[in-house]
Amino acid sequence: MSEVKTTISLSILINQCANTKQNDKYLRDINHATGEIIHDIFKYHKFNYGFSRYLEFKSIEGNIGFIRPSYKEFLNSICLFLNLPQDIKIEDTDKLTDALNLRIAKLKEITNERELKEEFPQLYYDLREGRKYMSFLDTYKLAHGEDEFYKESKHYYYGSALKQNLNRFITTQVELYRRFVNKRQEYKRKIEDINYNDYIMKYFDKDKVAFYAAYSYLQSSKQVNDDEKMEYYRVVENYLKSNYDKSVSLVIKQKEIDIKELIRDYIKTRYDKDINTTDINSYEDLQNILKQAQEEYVGWVIIPGGKDLSKVKASSSSRYRQLELPEIELERLRTIGQGKNAFYEETNYLAKIVGLMKYKGYVAYIYPNGQILVDREYIEKSPKSATGFAIYNLRVEDFELLSKLDKLKLMHHPKVKRIVHSGNWQDKATSIIEQKGTENDLKKAKKLIRKFKG
Repeated sequence: MSEVKTTISLSILINQCANTKQNDKYLRDINHATGEIIHDIFKYHKFNYGFSRYLEFKSIEGNIGFIRPSYKEFLNSICLFLNLPQDIKIEDTDKLTDALNLRIAKLKEITNERELKEEFPQLYYDLREGRKYMSFLDTYKLAHGEDEFYKESKHYYYGSALKQNLNRFITTQVELYRRFVNKRQEYKRKIEDINYNDYIMKYFDKDKVAFYAAYSYLQSSKQVNDDEKMEYYRVVENYLKSNYDKSVSLVIKQKEIDIKELIRDYIKTRYDKDINTTDINSYEDLQNILKQAQEEYVGWVIIPGGKDLSKVKASSSSRYRQLELPEIELERLRTIGQGKNAFYEETNYLAKIVGLMKYKGYVAYIYPNGQILVDREYIEKSPKSATGFAIYNLRVEDFELLSKLDKLKLMHHPKVKRIVHSGNWQDKATSIIEQKGTENDLKKAKKLIRKFKG
Protein backbone atom coordinates (compact mmCIF):
# COMPACT_ATOMS: atom_id res chain seq x y z
CA MET A 1 0.00 0.00 0.00
CA SER A 2 1.36 3.41 -0.90
CA GLU A 3 1.49 6.09 1.78
CA VAL A 4 -1.37 8.59 1.84
CA LYS A 5 -1.86 11.74 3.86
CA THR A 6 -4.73 13.51 5.51
CA THR A 7 -4.99 16.76 7.42
CA ILE A 8 -6.09 16.85 11.06
CA SER A 9 -7.08 19.84 13.15
CA LEU A 10 -4.71 20.65 16.00
CA SER A 11 -7.67 22.12 17.87
CA ILE A 12 -9.67 18.88 17.72
CA LEU A 13 -6.60 16.83 18.55
CA ILE A 14 -5.85 18.88 21.66
CA ASN A 15 -9.37 19.54 22.91
CA GLN A 16 -10.75 16.04 22.41
CA CYS A 17 -7.88 13.56 22.32
CA ALA A 18 -5.68 14.77 25.20
CA ASN A 19 -5.49 12.72 28.39
CA THR A 20 -5.41 15.78 30.65
CA LYS A 21 -6.65 19.31 30.21
CA GLN A 22 -3.32 21.10 29.79
CA ASN A 23 -4.43 22.41 26.42
CA ASP A 24 -2.38 25.60 26.50
CA LYS A 25 0.78 23.61 27.22
CA TYR A 26 0.15 21.19 24.33
CA LEU A 27 -0.56 24.06 21.95
CA ARG A 28 2.62 25.89 22.99
CA ASP A 29 4.75 22.76 22.72
CA ILE A 30 3.58 21.80 19.24
CA ASN A 31 3.64 25.38 17.95
CA HIS A 32 7.13 25.84 19.36
CA ALA A 33 8.37 22.60 17.78
CA THR A 34 7.00 23.64 14.40
CA GLY A 35 8.35 27.17 14.80
CA GLU A 36 11.83 25.81 15.54
CA ILE A 37 11.83 23.90 12.25
CA ILE A 38 10.72 26.99 10.35
CA HIS A 39 13.34 29.15 12.02
CA ASP A 40 16.03 26.53 11.39
CA ILE A 41 15.34 26.62 7.66
CA PHE A 42 14.38 30.25 7.06
CA LYS A 43 16.18 31.98 9.96
CA TYR A 44 13.02 33.90 10.74
CA HIS A 45 10.31 33.64 13.38
CA LYS A 46 7.41 34.08 10.99
CA PHE A 47 4.57 31.68 11.83
CA ASN A 48 6.28 30.76 15.09
CA TYR A 49 2.89 30.77 16.82
CA GLY A 50 -0.50 30.14 15.30
CA PHE A 51 0.98 28.31 12.32
CA SER A 52 0.18 24.75 13.41
CA ARG A 53 -3.56 24.95 13.08
CA TYR A 54 -3.35 21.69 11.17
CA LEU A 55 -1.07 18.69 11.24
CA GLU A 56 -0.48 16.00 8.66
CA PHE A 57 -1.31 12.38 9.40
CA LYS A 58 0.54 9.98 7.11
CA SER A 59 -0.42 6.33 6.85
CA ILE A 60 2.11 3.53 6.92
CA GLU A 61 1.78 -0.13 5.97
CA GLY A 62 -0.09 -2.10 8.61
CA ASN A 63 -0.68 0.87 10.91
CA ILE A 64 -2.61 4.10 11.21
CA GLY A 65 0.39 6.35 10.66
CA PHE A 66 2.33 9.20 12.22
CA ILE A 67 1.80 12.90 12.87
CA ARG A 68 3.98 15.78 11.69
CA PRO A 69 3.65 19.44 10.64
CA SER A 70 1.44 20.05 7.63
CA TYR A 71 3.43 21.15 4.60
CA LYS A 72 0.17 21.92 2.82
CA GLU A 73 -0.77 24.41 5.54
CA PHE A 74 2.64 26.02 5.20
CA LEU A 75 2.02 26.58 1.48
CA ASN A 76 -1.51 27.78 2.13
CA SER A 77 -0.17 30.30 4.64
CA ILE A 78 2.33 31.69 2.15
CA CYS A 79 -0.46 31.99 -0.42
CA LEU A 80 -2.68 33.72 2.14
CA PHE A 81 -0.08 36.29 3.18
CA LEU A 82 0.84 37.04 -0.43
CA ASN A 83 -2.88 37.20 -1.31
CA LEU A 84 -2.46 34.66 -4.11
CA PRO A 85 -5.59 34.00 -6.24
CA GLN A 86 -7.36 30.85 -5.06
CA ASP A 87 -7.40 29.29 -8.52
CA ILE A 88 -3.69 28.49 -8.24
CA LYS A 89 -3.23 24.83 -7.26
CA ILE A 90 -0.53 24.44 -4.65
CA GLU A 91 0.14 20.89 -5.88
CA ASP A 92 1.58 22.31 -9.12
CA THR A 93 5.09 23.25 -8.00
CA ASP A 94 6.20 25.14 -11.12
CA LYS A 95 3.03 27.19 -11.49
CA LEU A 96 2.99 27.95 -7.78
CA THR A 97 6.59 29.18 -7.90
CA ASP A 98 5.84 31.48 -10.83
CA ALA A 99 2.68 32.81 -9.19
CA LEU A 100 4.39 33.48 -5.86
CA ASN A 101 7.30 35.25 -7.54
CA LEU A 102 4.85 37.52 -9.36
CA ARG A 103 3.25 38.42 -6.05
CA ILE A 104 6.66 39.13 -4.51
CA ALA A 105 7.44 41.43 -7.44
CA LYS A 106 4.13 43.20 -6.82
CA LEU A 107 4.94 43.53 -3.12
CA LYS A 108 8.24 45.18 -3.99
CA GLU A 109 6.34 47.88 -5.92
CA ILE A 110 4.15 48.92 -2.95
CA THR A 111 4.74 52.58 -2.11
CA ASN A 112 2.09 53.44 0.49
CA GLU A 113 -0.14 51.83 3.12
CA ARG A 114 -3.31 52.10 1.04
CA GLU A 115 -1.74 49.94 -1.68
CA LEU A 116 -0.47 47.49 0.94
CA LYS A 117 -3.94 47.16 2.48
CA GLU A 118 -5.57 46.54 -0.92
CA GLU A 119 -2.97 44.12 -2.34
CA PHE A 120 -1.72 42.37 0.81
CA PRO A 121 -4.30 42.70 3.60
CA GLN A 122 -2.63 40.09 5.84
CA LEU A 123 0.73 41.87 5.66
CA TYR A 124 -1.00 45.18 6.36
CA TYR A 125 -2.51 43.56 9.46
CA ASP A 126 0.99 42.50 10.56
CA LEU A 127 2.27 46.04 10.15
CA ARG A 128 -0.59 47.45 12.24
CA GLU A 129 -0.16 44.81 14.95
CA GLY A 130 3.56 45.51 14.98
CA ARG A 131 2.95 49.15 15.71
CA LYS A 132 0.62 48.25 18.57
CA TYR A 133 3.24 45.90 19.91
CA MET A 134 5.92 48.58 19.78
CA SER A 135 3.71 50.87 21.88
CA PHE A 136 3.38 48.05 24.39
CA LEU A 137 7.16 47.58 24.45
CA ASP A 138 7.74 51.20 25.39
CA THR A 139 5.85 50.56 28.62
CA TYR A 140 7.37 47.10 29.04
CA LYS A 141 10.92 48.49 28.82
CA LEU A 142 10.31 50.90 31.64
CA ALA A 143 8.85 48.16 33.84
CA HIS A 144 11.26 45.30 33.12
CA GLY A 145 14.53 46.79 31.92
CA GLU A 146 16.73 46.49 28.84
CA ASP A 147 17.40 42.74 29.04
CA GLU A 148 13.77 41.68 29.13
CA PHE A 149 12.97 44.29 26.48
CA TYR A 150 15.60 42.74 24.19
CA LYS A 151 13.97 39.31 24.54
CA GLU A 152 10.54 40.65 23.72
CA SER A 153 11.85 42.68 20.78
CA LYS A 154 12.51 39.41 18.93
CA HIS A 155 8.75 38.95 18.64
CA TYR A 156 7.60 38.76 15.00
CA TYR A 157 5.30 41.79 15.26
CA TYR A 158 8.21 43.93 16.41
CA GLY A 159 10.08 42.98 13.27
CA SER A 160 6.98 43.72 11.24
CA ALA A 161 6.77 47.30 12.43
CA LEU A 162 10.49 48.06 12.13
CA LYS A 163 10.23 51.49 13.70
CA GLN A 164 7.18 52.30 11.59
CA ASN A 165 9.25 52.56 8.41
CA LEU A 166 7.07 51.23 5.57
CA ASN A 167 9.91 50.95 3.03
CA ARG A 168 11.99 48.93 5.43
CA PHE A 169 9.00 46.71 6.22
CA ILE A 170 8.39 46.05 2.50
CA THR A 171 12.08 45.25 1.94
CA THR A 172 12.21 42.71 4.76
CA GLN A 173 8.94 41.07 3.66
CA VAL A 174 10.20 40.75 0.08
CA GLU A 175 13.39 39.09 1.34
CA LEU A 176 11.41 36.82 3.65
CA TYR A 177 9.00 35.52 1.04
CA ARG A 178 11.76 34.99 -1.49
CA ARG A 179 13.37 32.69 1.06
CA PHE A 180 10.07 30.92 1.63
CA VAL A 181 9.67 30.30 -2.09
CA ASN A 182 13.27 29.30 -2.79
CA LYS A 183 13.80 27.11 0.27
CA ARG A 184 10.38 25.54 0.73
CA GLN A 185 11.50 22.15 -0.65
CA GLU A 186 14.23 22.13 1.99
CA TYR A 187 11.54 22.70 4.60
CA LYS A 188 9.45 19.89 3.13
CA ARG A 189 12.38 17.46 3.34
CA LYS A 190 13.00 18.53 6.92
CA ILE A 191 9.48 17.83 8.15
CA GLU A 192 9.36 14.51 6.29
CA ASP A 193 12.15 13.28 8.55
CA ILE A 194 10.38 14.05 11.83
CA ASN A 195 7.15 13.25 13.63
CA TYR A 196 5.39 14.15 16.86
CA ASN A 197 4.28 10.62 17.71
CA ASP A 198 6.31 10.27 20.92
CA TYR A 199 4.86 13.49 22.27
CA ILE A 200 1.32 12.61 21.14
CA MET A 201 1.46 9.13 22.65
CA LYS A 202 2.76 10.55 25.95
CA TYR A 203 0.00 13.09 26.52
CA PHE A 204 -2.88 11.96 24.27
CA ASP A 205 -5.34 9.08 24.17
CA LYS A 206 -3.99 6.85 21.38
CA ASP A 207 -7.42 5.24 20.81
CA LYS A 208 -9.02 8.63 20.19
CA VAL A 209 -6.13 9.72 17.99
CA ALA A 210 -6.47 6.58 15.86
CA PHE A 211 -10.23 7.07 15.62
CA TYR A 212 -9.79 10.70 14.56
CA ALA A 213 -7.21 9.67 11.97
CA ALA A 214 -9.59 7.08 10.47
CA TYR A 215 -12.38 9.66 10.37
CA SER A 216 -10.08 12.17 8.64
CA TYR A 217 -8.97 9.65 6.01
CA LEU A 218 -12.59 8.87 5.24
CA GLN A 219 -13.37 12.57 4.76
CA SER A 220 -10.28 12.99 2.56
CA SER A 221 -11.41 10.07 0.38
CA LYS A 222 -14.34 12.21 -0.73
CA GLN A 223 -11.98 14.82 -2.21
CA VAL A 224 -9.75 12.63 -4.41
CA ASN A 225 -10.22 10.86 -7.73
CA ASP A 226 -11.44 7.28 -8.07
CA ASP A 227 -8.00 5.70 -8.41
CA GLU A 228 -6.79 7.39 -5.20
CA LYS A 229 -9.88 6.59 -3.13
CA MET A 230 -8.87 2.97 -2.57
CA GLU A 231 -5.71 3.96 -0.69
CA TYR A 232 -7.76 6.05 1.75
CA TYR A 233 -10.36 3.32 2.18
CA ARG A 234 -7.56 0.88 3.00
CA VAL A 235 -6.44 3.03 5.92
CA VAL A 236 -10.01 3.12 7.28
CA GLU A 237 -10.18 -0.66 6.86
CA ASN A 238 -6.92 -1.05 8.78
CA TYR A 239 -8.44 0.90 11.64
CA LEU A 240 -11.67 -1.11 11.63
CA LYS A 241 -9.66 -4.34 11.78
CA SER A 242 -7.25 -3.03 14.44
CA ASN A 243 -7.26 -3.64 18.18
CA TYR A 244 -7.83 0.02 19.07
CA ASP A 245 -10.66 0.65 21.53
CA LYS A 246 -13.74 1.32 19.38
CA SER A 247 -15.87 2.70 22.20
CA VAL A 248 -14.43 6.23 21.88
CA SER A 249 -16.22 9.15 20.23
CA LEU A 250 -15.48 12.74 19.15
CA VAL A 251 -17.56 15.84 18.55
CA ILE A 252 -16.73 17.23 15.13
CA LYS A 253 -18.60 20.18 13.64
CA GLN A 254 -21.10 19.97 16.52
CA LYS A 255 -21.92 16.34 15.73
CA GLU A 256 -20.96 13.33 17.82
CA ILE A 257 -19.04 10.76 15.79
CA ASP A 258 -18.76 7.25 17.21
CA ILE A 259 -17.77 3.93 15.64
CA LYS A 260 -21.27 3.26 14.34
CA GLU A 261 -21.45 6.66 12.68
CA LEU A 262 -18.00 6.08 11.16
CA ILE A 263 -19.05 2.70 9.76
CA ARG A 264 -22.32 4.07 8.42
CA ASP A 265 -20.47 6.89 6.63
CA TYR A 266 -17.77 4.51 5.39
CA ILE A 267 -20.23 2.08 3.81
CA LYS A 268 -22.30 4.93 2.36
CA THR A 269 -19.19 6.61 0.92
CA ARG A 270 -17.52 3.50 -0.42
CA TYR A 271 -20.44 1.26 -1.37
CA ASP A 272 -23.24 3.81 -1.81
CA LYS A 273 -25.36 1.79 0.60
CA ASP A 274 -27.33 2.82 3.69
CA ILE A 275 -27.14 0.46 6.66
CA ASN A 276 -28.69 0.25 10.09
CA THR A 277 -25.74 0.50 12.45
CA THR A 278 -27.85 -0.48 15.46
CA ASP A 279 -27.26 -4.03 14.23
CA ILE A 280 -23.56 -3.71 15.08
CA ASN A 281 -22.93 -4.92 18.60
CA SER A 282 -19.71 -6.87 18.17
CA TYR A 283 -16.62 -7.16 15.98
CA GLU A 284 -18.23 -10.13 14.21
CA ASP A 285 -21.30 -8.00 13.39
CA LEU A 286 -19.00 -5.37 11.90
CA GLN A 287 -17.14 -7.92 9.77
CA ASN A 288 -20.37 -9.45 8.51
CA ILE A 289 -21.78 -6.06 7.48
CA LEU A 290 -18.55 -5.08 5.71
CA LYS A 291 -18.41 -8.45 3.93
CA GLN A 292 -22.05 -8.22 2.87
CA ALA A 293 -21.61 -4.67 1.56
CA GLN A 294 -18.57 -5.68 -0.50
CA GLU A 295 -20.24 -8.78 -1.94
CA GLU A 296 -23.32 -6.82 -2.97
CA TYR A 297 -21.34 -3.94 -4.35
CA VAL A 298 -21.30 -4.71 -8.03
CA GLY A 299 -23.70 -3.54 -10.69
CA TRP A 300 -23.50 -3.32 -14.45
CA VAL A 301 -26.19 -2.35 -16.96
CA ILE A 302 -26.19 -3.63 -20.53
CA ILE A 303 -26.23 -0.94 -23.23
CA PRO A 304 -27.06 -2.19 -26.76
CA GLY A 305 -24.52 -1.11 -29.39
CA GLY A 306 -25.05 2.34 -30.85
CA LYS A 307 -27.29 3.67 -28.06
CA ASP A 308 -26.25 6.52 -25.84
CA LEU A 309 -25.76 6.29 -22.09
CA SER A 310 -28.14 9.07 -21.04
CA LYS A 311 -30.47 6.82 -19.02
CA VAL A 312 -27.57 5.23 -17.21
CA LYS A 313 -26.03 8.63 -16.51
CA ALA A 314 -29.30 9.81 -15.01
CA SER A 315 -29.75 6.70 -12.87
CA SER A 316 -26.21 6.66 -11.56
CA SER A 317 -26.43 10.30 -10.41
CA SER A 318 -22.68 10.75 -10.58
CA ARG A 319 -21.07 13.74 -8.89
CA TYR A 320 -17.97 15.18 -10.46
CA ARG A 321 -15.18 17.19 -8.88
CA GLN A 322 -15.18 20.64 -10.38
CA LEU A 323 -11.67 21.37 -11.59
CA GLU A 324 -10.65 24.91 -12.39
CA LEU A 325 -8.47 24.47 -15.47
CA PRO A 326 -7.42 26.96 -18.17
CA GLU A 327 -9.69 26.91 -21.21
CA ILE A 328 -6.84 25.74 -23.45
CA GLU A 329 -6.33 22.72 -21.16
CA LEU A 330 -10.07 22.01 -21.08
CA GLU A 331 -10.15 22.09 -24.88
CA ARG A 332 -7.17 19.74 -25.07
CA LEU A 333 -8.81 17.24 -22.72
CA ARG A 334 -12.13 17.61 -24.55
CA THR A 335 -10.49 16.68 -27.87
CA ILE A 336 -8.69 13.70 -26.33
CA GLY A 337 -11.79 12.52 -24.46
CA GLN A 338 -14.11 12.73 -27.45
CA GLY A 339 -11.50 10.88 -29.48
CA LYS A 340 -11.35 8.16 -26.83
CA ASN A 341 -15.12 7.66 -26.87
CA ALA A 342 -15.14 7.61 -30.69
CA PHE A 343 -12.34 5.01 -30.76
CA TYR A 344 -14.42 2.47 -28.85
CA GLU A 345 -17.60 3.19 -30.79
CA GLU A 346 -15.78 2.28 -33.98
CA THR A 347 -14.64 -1.11 -32.67
CA ASN A 348 -16.53 -4.38 -33.19
CA TYR A 349 -17.76 -4.87 -29.65
CA LEU A 350 -20.71 -7.18 -29.09
CA ALA A 351 -22.07 -5.13 -26.22
CA LYS A 352 -21.05 -2.57 -23.67
CA ILE A 353 -22.01 -2.61 -20.02
CA VAL A 354 -21.85 0.37 -17.72
CA GLY A 355 -20.90 0.32 -14.05
CA LEU A 356 -23.43 1.84 -11.65
CA MET A 357 -21.70 1.56 -8.28
CA LYS A 358 -18.01 1.22 -7.50
CA TYR A 359 -17.23 1.26 -11.23
CA LYS A 360 -19.55 4.20 -11.78
CA GLY A 361 -18.45 6.03 -14.92
CA TYR A 362 -16.66 3.00 -16.37
CA VAL A 363 -17.75 1.15 -19.51
CA ALA A 364 -16.84 -2.48 -20.22
CA TYR A 365 -16.65 -3.34 -23.94
CA ILE A 366 -17.19 -7.06 -24.64
CA TYR A 367 -15.59 -8.42 -27.83
CA PRO A 368 -16.25 -11.61 -29.85
CA ASN A 369 -12.76 -12.96 -29.06
CA GLY A 370 -13.56 -13.17 -25.35
CA GLN A 371 -11.63 -9.99 -24.43
CA ILE A 372 -13.06 -7.15 -22.37
CA LEU A 373 -11.70 -3.61 -22.15
CA VAL A 374 -12.86 -1.55 -19.17
CA ASP A 375 -12.29 2.18 -19.53
CA ARG A 376 -13.62 5.38 -18.05
CA GLU A 377 -16.10 7.08 -20.36
CA TYR A 378 -15.16 10.69 -21.10
CA ILE A 379 -17.65 13.12 -19.54
CA GLU A 380 -17.14 16.83 -20.19
CA LYS A 381 -18.08 17.68 -16.60
CA SER A 382 -15.16 15.51 -15.49
CA PRO A 383 -12.23 16.68 -17.68
CA LYS A 384 -9.75 14.24 -16.13
CA SER A 385 -11.84 11.34 -17.43
CA ALA A 386 -10.13 11.99 -20.78
CA THR A 387 -6.75 10.67 -19.62
CA GLY A 388 -6.71 10.27 -15.86
CA PHE A 389 -7.85 6.64 -15.60
CA ALA A 390 -6.25 3.43 -16.83
CA ILE A 391 -7.74 0.77 -19.12
CA TYR A 392 -8.23 -2.72 -17.66
CA ASN A 393 -8.12 -5.75 -19.97
CA LEU A 394 -9.54 -9.07 -18.77
CA ARG A 395 -11.23 -12.19 -20.12
CA VAL A 396 -15.01 -12.66 -20.19
CA GLU A 397 -14.82 -15.75 -17.96
CA ASP A 398 -13.09 -13.71 -15.25
CA PHE A 399 -15.21 -10.57 -15.46
CA GLU A 400 -17.93 -11.32 -12.89
CA LEU A 401 -15.46 -12.25 -10.18
CA LEU A 402 -12.81 -9.62 -10.89
CA SER A 403 -15.29 -6.76 -11.30
CA LYS A 404 -16.18 -7.19 -7.63
CA LEU A 405 -12.64 -6.28 -6.62
CA ASP A 406 -11.52 -2.82 -5.61
CA LYS A 407 -9.61 -1.07 -8.39
CA LEU A 408 -6.44 -1.26 -6.31
CA LYS A 409 -6.70 -5.06 -6.24
CA LEU A 410 -7.86 -5.20 -9.85
CA MET A 411 -4.85 -3.33 -11.21
CA HIS A 412 -2.44 -5.75 -9.50
CA HIS A 413 -4.31 -8.97 -10.31
CA PRO A 414 -2.28 -11.40 -12.48
CA LYS A 415 -5.25 -11.95 -14.80
CA VAL A 416 -5.61 -8.24 -15.55
CA LYS A 417 -3.57 -6.16 -17.98
CA ARG A 418 -3.44 -2.43 -17.31
CA ILE A 419 -2.92 0.14 -20.08
CA VAL A 420 -2.38 3.84 -19.38
CA HIS A 421 -3.70 6.57 -21.67
CA SER A 422 -0.44 7.76 -23.11
CA GLY A 423 1.65 7.21 -26.22
CA ASN A 424 0.30 4.44 -28.40
CA TRP A 425 -2.49 3.24 -26.08
CA GLN A 426 -4.91 2.91 -29.01
CA ASP A 427 -2.49 0.55 -30.80
CA LYS A 428 -2.23 -1.57 -27.65
CA ALA A 429 -6.01 -1.67 -27.30
CA THR A 430 -6.44 -2.51 -31.00
CA SER A 431 -3.99 -5.42 -30.74
CA ILE A 432 -6.14 -6.90 -27.96
CA ILE A 433 -9.38 -6.35 -29.87
CA GLU A 434 -7.94 -7.97 -33.01
CA GLN A 435 -6.60 -11.05 -31.27
CA LYS A 436 -7.97 -14.22 -32.81
CA GLY A 437 -10.71 -15.84 -30.75
CA THR A 438 -12.40 -19.21 -30.76
CA GLU A 439 -16.00 -20.34 -31.00
CA ASN A 440 -15.86 -21.02 -27.28
CA ASP A 441 -14.72 -17.45 -26.63
CA LEU A 442 -17.71 -16.16 -28.56
CA LYS A 443 -20.09 -18.44 -26.62
CA LYS A 444 -18.69 -17.22 -23.29
CA ALA A 445 -19.05 -13.60 -24.39
CA LYS A 446 -22.67 -14.09 -25.42
CA LYS A 447 -23.42 -15.96 -22.18
CA LEU A 448 -22.06 -13.05 -20.14
CA ILE A 449 -24.14 -10.60 -22.13
CA ARG A 450 -27.28 -12.66 -21.53
CA LYS A 451 -26.63 -12.53 -17.78
CA PHE A 452 -26.60 -8.76 -17.81
CA LYS A 453 -29.72 -8.66 -19.96
CA GLY A 454 -31.42 -10.72 -17.25
